[in-house]
Amino acid sequence: MKKQKMIIILVVVAVAVVCCVLSVVIAMTTKTSDPASDPAPVPSSDPVSDGDYSAAPSTDSMGNGEDCTVAETDWINSKMTENNWSQAQGEAAQKCKVPGNLRGRIISPCTVAETDWINSKMTENNWSQARGEAAQKCKVPSNLQARIT
Repeated sequence: MKKQKMIIILVVVAVAVVCCVLSVVIAMTTKTSDPASDPAPVPSSDPVSDGDYSAAPSTDSMGNGEDCTVAETDWINSKMTENNWSQAQGEAAQKCKVPGNLRGRIISPCTVAETDWINSKMTENNWSQARGEAAQKCKVPSNLQARIT
């Protein structure tokens, strides 16, 4: 009887170890993106010289706006979150249009309510700002950063 209990315990421990190892392997092989750790995007071209970013993006000889690259899309996203730009302003500065397959890279700036919710999670639940932003699917803009205590 004692031997059977020992075997059952060993089997349970072995299963637990296998599960832990598999979850670590899965976690290590699954690519996730942490916006806080991604390097700052570099603009691929200079902004419009007169500083007016409200104009429509430039077009090619066929009259079609060129699709933005990943780097250009990330640069536009950084301007939207850090400088309160609209997507249209970023597209005009980069002289391209964010294509549908890259729209998921654009993270909206957080509202005051979302920022306050993130701050409450940081205070009450010891969350990082990045975790709160990921949960809200937004980025706290520089003009609301002072609300984070």
